[in-house]
This record gives sequence, C-alpha cells and structure tokens, in this order.
Amino acid sequence: MQNESIPTHENCNFGSISFQMLTEVLRARSFDILEALSCEQVDVSHIRRLATHMSLSADDLINVTGLIRAPLTQSSEYGAHRPGLPTEPSSLHSVLELSKIAAKHRLKECSLQLVFEPPCKEHFISGNPWEVSWVLFFILNRIASSQEQRPMELSEIQINVTNKESMVDVCIDSALPLTAHELSDNVKIESTLFSELEWYCLSHILRKNDLYLTQREVVSNSQNGKKAFELTLRLPTFQPGF
Repeated sequence: MQNESIPTHENCNFGSISFQMLTEVLRARSFDILEALSCEQVDVSHIRRLATHMSLSADDLINVTGLIRAPLTQSSEYGAHRPGLPTEPSSLHSVLELSKIAAKHRLKECSLQLVFEPPCKEHFISGNPWEVSWVLFFILNRIASSQEQRPMELSEIQINVTNKESMVDVCIDSALPLTAHELSDNVKIESTLFSELEWYCLSHILRKNDLYLTQREVVSNSQNGKKAFELTLRLPTFQPGF
C-alpha cells in the first residue's frame, strides 16, 4: 500500500520488553494465588512460595535497571544492562519456566492447555533472560489468539525441547506462519502470526540475544487440508565451567 511506512527503530519499544514480561509473570502469579485461596484446604506455604517468587522476580529485574543507560556498542545496540554490572548467564530452565508461568493463564483464557516438559540437562544462555522468555511467550500468545478464530481445531499447544550440540531447539506447531517470508510461492496464506512491523521489531530482539527463529511447512493432520507450520526457536547454550 502506498501509505504503508517502512519500519524503523522508532517504531519499536525495545526498552520495555523486560518489564512487559515481568508484568505477565506477576499477572499469572496473582491468578495462581487467587486459585490457591479458593481451595477448601488453603495451603499457606504454597501461597507464600508464590508471593516470594513474585518478589524475587521483581527484584531480579530491578537489579539490572538504572537511571543512566550504558553507552551503545555493537553487542548492546538495542538496550543494555546497568553500567558497571557484568552480564550474568541465566539458566535455560528458569527462562523456559518464566515463559510457561506467563503463558499458562493466557492460553487458559483461550480454552487451551500448555503441554511442556523442560530439558532434564542443565543449560545456560548469555542473553537477557526476560527478553528471551518474552519472545517465547509472545509466540505462544499469538498462536493462542489465532486459534480462537479456529474453534475445535486444537485443545492444547505443545512445546518440544530438543537438546543439540551447544544449542537447544524449542519447537511449536502453529496453524499460521510467522510471516510470509521464506514461504514457497505455491503456499497461499490468508494471515500470519506477526505483521511486518512486529516481525521487524522482533527480529532485532532475536539478534540482540543470539536467537534464531525459523518456520517450515509440515503435513497437517487436519481433514480440512489447511496448512500447518512448525516454528523453531534456537537458543545457543553452554555448560557450567565452559
């Protein structure tokens, strides 16, 4: 379209991604506490653990924020940690758990269940844990939203985590592709998970955290012959002591 502008950095809200994820985690935990309080036998210890997790999550993010932003470098072009503080590696398990906590209630609102088993082997990533977890949450939330327009097609969203050499692949099935990019000419689609502007902004967050997000068409098991896609988020990892 002629009035469609070219995406630029000014269109993207890079600085708020971590806080968006924290908000989703706190929102999800508040639902968990309400559910725990509605039980006949109220487990005070469980509620205390939920509240403690909310407090620790907020403290973790507060510790890496500051009034003054560090000078931009090639590695911190789209945001930086607090000046003078080294970047601490984060557990992949904790990052995936944040995504799971935030996505659980969002999917439940769409009558979907999240099926997810974290990797047994411990891995670490060097990216921003809040941004990495937000990327996965954002994908899950979009898949759930698109599923609302296709009732009775799915009752759950399954995440498959595959360990590879120095990396982990997180795979999710979707009825819609990420974008129209990298699709063969004979694949006709009515809509995508992300708009061109959203994909532009998301791509920068992916590059900042050394993440790779790909899509491929797979054989659909549905009888209506609709297209299906497998989305893969690849996270470079390392072992403790490396």
